[in-house]
Amino acid sequence: MHKIINSTLVALTISIPLIFTTINYELFEFPKFILLLVATIIIAVAWIIDLYPNRKMIISSLPSTLKSLSPISLAILTILSTQFLATIFSIDPHTSFWGYYSRFHQGLLTTTCYTLIYFSAHKYLDYKSTQKLIKISIGTAILVSLYAIAQRFGIDKTLWVQDVVNRPFSTLGQPNWLSAYLIPQLFLTLFMFSTKLKKSSSIIFHLIYSIIFAALLLTKSRSGLIAFTFSYVVYWALLARSITFPKIKKPLIIFTTLSLLFTALIGTAYSPSILPARTILAEDQTISSGTQLESGGTESGDIRKIVWTGALDLIKREPLLGTGPESFAYSYYWTRPAEHNLTSEWDFLYNKAHNEYLNFAATTGLLGLTAYLFWHFAVMRSAFTLVPKSKKARKDQENSLRAYYPVLGASLTGFFVTNFFGFSVIPVYLTMILLSALPATIQSKPTKSHPTPTSHWLPLITISCILIIIFPLRLFMADLAFNKGKAHATANSLEQARTYLERAITLRPGESLYHSFMAETYAQMAAATSSQADQALAIREIKFTSDHNPWHLNYSKSRTKAWLALTTLDPTFYNQAALELENARLLAPSDPKLAYNLGLIYSRTNQVEGSIREMKAAIDLKPDYYQPYYALTLLYETTKQTNLVLPLLEQAESNITPLPEPLQTKLDLYSSN
Repeated sequence: MHKIINSTLVALTISIPLIFTTINYELFEFPKFILLLVATIIIAVAWIIDLYPNRKMIISSLPSTLKSLSPISLAILTILSTQFLATIFSIDPHTSFWGYYSRFHQGLLTTTCYTLIYFSAHKYLDYKSTQKLIKISIGTAILVSLYAIAQRFGIDKTLWVQDVVNRPFSTLGQPNWLSAYLIPQLFLTLFMFSTKLKKSSSIIFHLIYSIIFAALLLTKSRSGLIAFTFSYVVYWALLARSITFPKIKKPLIIFTTLSLLFTALIGTAYSPSILPARTILAEDQTISSGTQLESGGTESGDIRKIVWTGALDLIKREPLLGTGPESFAYSYYWTRPAEHNLTSEWDFLYNKAHNEYLNFAATTGLLGLTAYLFWHFAVMRSAFTLVPKSKKARKDQENSLRAYYPVLGASLTGFFVTNFFGFSVIPVYLTMILLSALPATIQSKPTKSHPTPTSHWLPLITISCILIIIFPLRLFMADLAFNKGKAHATANSLEQARTYLERAITLRPGESLYHSFMAETYAQMAAATSSQADQALAIREIKFTSDHNPWHLNYSKSRTKAWLALTTLDPTFYNQAALELENARLLAPSDPKLAYNLGLIYSRTNQVEGSIREMKAAIDLKPDYYQPYYALTLLYETTKQTNLVLPLLEQAESNITPLPEPLQTKLDLYSSN
């Protein structure tokens, strides 16, 4: 069974970075998530089969085994334990288990996967298979890097909304994620260079390093460049400490020269290229490709400070276990600073704190953050380990370990820096998990699987194969159906949307996102056909999301849309829509759009005072918000309070430049009177 596990680890190393689709709701992380599940199931089943013959001995020796755990292994288990506790007490255990839909990484399920992968690598990899895994990882990074370079020359620019020519993201889906993935691969390349057996292979490693480093620079990732700079210093400092400076002086000069040369030729986010601009790259203007945090007009650092402030307030509110893994998209809005409304991304959804450590503290509490930092400490402690020189027969293993520890320290440094300004994703985290296991595997001797009679295991193998194929396949097919249904709904093809969304719910009945879109679709169909049956179905779906996830603002907004669609059949549903937004206002008191929309609903139900109050609240929260000014002007006119209109319009003029035409027309009218 160790061959199956080793092969699965190799397959993960290749497939996770490379896989993406063009047919799913989320094109990059979701297929990687599915492969992670498949691989983990295979590893778990193979491991159980391998250990079963000696199960009694293993159980009896478990206490001593736990006592002998390395600090890294203990930290991995501690992270899993705190994630488990935080999930139990989560505001939404479903999200905390599965992960936030479209992110998936760092829910309890993926944390369990990483834990099993770590310990399986720790147990079943040996010196030879570790060397193979490192080579496979570098080979995969070359493919990823070559694709990024090809993107720079426009190979697939017509496929993406993002400016992939200006900032390639290859198979990772986002430039910062690509840079975070490539950084440890550079140091693994240096590791292979330092342990090479043939001098003739030097040129190959110089070429590999150049390709990966070029791809890193092309991302124009500021966090990636800063992370690489710190990591590079850490790597050579630890290598000099481990091997002595005279022995590393020549490669240090060579690789540093290469790095500086490519930096000058390609340029960075901080410095331009020394080469003249080329026609094919004429699109390199101000368009960026990145997360929502980096795609707006407000400088990303300013937005980060605001988001971090909200995250810190959330930590103070739920200090012990947080609000639950991957629940930041829900709970951030409890403490979202009003200053966020003055940025270009005031109405964006933030599902991460854009700081891994604040995100951990906010969602898993200080206990979760402590466990996560304990892993960092354990890895760095291992990286500083000195391997004493000896005359033992295992000289190759000792030399490899001596050269590997600096890689571990440099990779963790890069991981920390990129995560300080962002967050990790599946390929990056999986790489670090495997790197954490390798100090033990480099020293390991080959292991042998226990003989397992096939006849005894046929039922388990059959069931396992069914699980491996059907369970992740159902998740994949459900997402595929949902994405098609959503596309049809956007195109107003409601019958087709209904078919696909119902199929998605059948395949995965517990996913609130599917029910949320289904409620809107049923409501729109009921409004179009006056169907009482569709109205009942819409109300059923509304109730499902309300019962299963009352925290997500997007679902509150979706339920409001559904209720408003149903008002064509029964005007009393305005009251339900108002109730939804009233609850949403309690969850997100600093959101001006919620106040504005609630004010609109109040105006339709003749609650004029409430409407005026909410419009004023929207303006107070966002003084440059055009719509509530105009709505409030009309309300003042309707209620014969025209003496309040001119001061209101003058306030709008002082906050909004240029003043939109409807407001300017009103201002001219009242100024002339």
